[in-house]
Amino acid sequence: MTDPAPDGIELDIDELARRAGTTVRTVRMYQERGLLPPPERHGRRASYRAEHLTRLRLVQRLADRGYSLAAVKDLTDAWDAQHGLAHVLGLEAAVVEPLSEQPPRRYTADELTELFPGDEDLSGLARALEIGLLVPDGEEFVAADPLMLEAGAALVAAGMPVHATLDIATQTLQAADGLAAAFVDAFLEHIWRPFEAAGEPAEDLPAIVQEIREKRLLAVRAVASAVGQAMDAHIDRAIMTEVKPPT
Repeated sequence: MTDPAPDGIELDIDELARRAGTTVRTVRMYQERGLLPPPERHGRRASYRAEHLTRLRLVQRLADRGYSLAAVKDLTDAWDAQHGLAHVLGLEAAVVEPLSEQPPRRYTADELTELFPGDEDLSGLARALEIGLLVPDGEEFVAADPLMLEAGAALVAAGMPVHATLDIATQTLQAADGLAAAFVDAFLEHIWRPFEAAGEPAEDLPAIVQEIREKRLLAVRAVASAVGQAMDAHIDRAIMTEVKPPT
């Protein structure tokens, strides 16, 4: 899990980059483009605090999802101009808190070949990149959800063709995207927009932050439970229809 960002922390730029899962070079680039607040200065030493880590995680997350840095800067500038950084820290922290216990993982081409044998023409790798299961980063590949990649590798090891596992991955990602959109749309309509219409009063902000944290986790648990129930039902059906009694 990503390291937490408790209030009162002081980090140098190396530790800030490590906790955010990025590089010092990327941090400096975001600073130069005005996407991060300037560090505090103590003589020659630059010190970063919880708000820098929170904002860095938000910028990184949006950039990883394909938003241009110019668009991200427009968003953060508008947000800060409307509320001020201190006001939005709680919201940003709630939004960027990871739900997955597994952080993104890097794989070399050789490691992927070992996990998914039989992909000599690299068509499987190309498709994994196309659906977003893997993202190229230099000579390596980053899996935002290594658990899904490992599940696919286990299916391949059991004898399922690579492209059949990618079919399942595609359906899973599409279904997850639709469910997430439904949950977020409902949250926006019934919780966020009334808060926004009321002028986003500061006294109500802690309750909204708590709602974001609780409802994100609740949505994930509800979907996992529903998938588990559906899987049991399909397994039972398969046993009854496919397994033939001895004659």
